[in-house]
Amino acid sequence: MNSGLWNVPFGYGNDEIVERVHEVSARASYLLQPNIYAVEAAEAIVEVLGRKYSNVLFATSGGAAVDLAMKLCRLYGFVAGGKEKRVIVGLTESYHGLLYGSFALTAEKLDQSDYAVDRHSIRHIKINDASGLDDILEREGSKICGIFIEPIQGNNGEIASDAFLGKVTEAARRLDFLVVADEVATGVYRTGPVTASSLWASPPDAVILSKGLTNGMVAASAIAVGERAVETLARNDRRLVHLETQAGTPTSCVAMTQALTVGRRLSDGGDIDRAAAALHHVLDDVVASVGSIRVHGAGSFQFLSPDGDGGRLLERGPEGMTEDLYEAGVLCHPTLRGLSIVPAFICSDSDRAALKSALIGVLR
Repeated sequence: MNSGLWNVPFGYGNDEIVERVHEVSARASYLLQPNIYAVEAAEAIVEVLGRKYSNVLFATSGGAAVDLAMKLCRLYGFVAGGKEKRVIVGLTESYHGLLYGSFALTAEKLDQSDYAVDRHSIRHIKINDASGLDDILEREGSKICGIFIEPIQGNNGEIASDAFLGKVTEAARRLDFLVVADEVATGVYRTGPVTASSLWASPPDAVILSKGLTNGMVAASAIAVGERAVETLARNDRRLVHLETQAGTPTSCVAMTQALTVGRRLSDGGDIDRAAAALHHVLDDVVASVGSIRVHGAGSFQFLSPDGDGGRLLERGPEGMTEDLYEAGVLCHPTLRGLSIVPAFICSDSDRAALKSALIGVLR
């Protein structure tokens, strides 16, 4: 129920992806310029996102893509408002990675000060906190170059509300900063649609994809960038300076293209929705049987958190509960307050039965 820390939505050793990666890796050359596989991957990403984005940037991990998106925001801010427009806003309890930029943006307390992580231009507000957003906009609105939002926070399962997103979008247009959806965990059909942010009333200026983007086959990530950022930089004759030696290689790009092909077929055939519905049924039965917990999330990206007196989940704690479930034959990931339940889309009825039995036995 962990699907390789959420990296493997289509199952380990998926034949279609493995065979295509093997085929290309056996004959493709390495180039430091666009290759046909990178072009195909970029086109596939733009197409699956509904052609709301015009450019695709490649990186090598979720954290590296967050760093790259932060550079994009800061270059945009410099071009749009000068050297003072450098502040990036994130959400409390967020996790964006452990590179120096993404480590600074990550709000989960992971001893950042021990590593001299530079956070002087980083601010955090609580998800769906309208007053907190108003406060930061009033104090530093003209200095903000970007805001990063996990549509569903991986550390707690909380979902960004339509009202909160509406205020963010309005402020971004009024104060001229970028909105970035970090969909490293939620992208590639994990929550139902291809991205959780595809359901937002206004699309973000950039979307970060990784994890399921290659089904865990290759270390890779991508950022889809919208016209507002692209046109502003082009109009001012500015290029984003970035290079990762292993980003956008033929093998990583063909893995992206093939994973998206598999995902789209499963989505169109209803398999992803059926898998999510079956998981919801199991978790609803667990909540009804155990009590003192709540289930929340979207699609096959689900969370169990304490409710009321919290029962054994609060008493034992997420880490302890994860150990107990492991002993019972189920692998889950702890969140800050509960458990994440994130199975692969090919999860079987027997797998879900094992999950139900283990959760009831351990939580009751």
